[in-house]
Amino acid sequence: MSRFAASFGERGGLNFRGDRADLRLVGPDRTIVHRRALLSDNQYSPVTDVLAQRKADGTGFFLMKRDGSAFYEGQYRLQMTYRRENLAIDPESPVLSEAGGTTPEVVSLNIS
Repeated sequence: MSRFAASFGERGGLNFRGDRADLRLVGPDRTIVHRRALLSDNQYSPVTDVLAQRKADGTGFFLMKRDGSAFYEGQYRLQMTYRRENLAIDPESPVLSEAGGTTPEVVSLNIS
């Protein structure tokens, strides 16, 4: 059953019934091979004072709290903004584009 709502030509947005949606990947023999609960946006609280280290090619990252304490067990959502045009902060940076657009792209990564 689809959980997206959009008109033709629009990207759409995720619609939850309640506070979560269960994602299941089913194998050819109809057994569940992977299961994950996806939480709605209002189920997350901000975590502050976190440092991030990213590989230069963007394929990996490391997170830690500034005070060295552990993260609580649970689900986290990491939101990142890719600035294709970053000249105000770094005048020497290259300007990237996608289909001619240089607007920032916001992405989310859910971490269990």
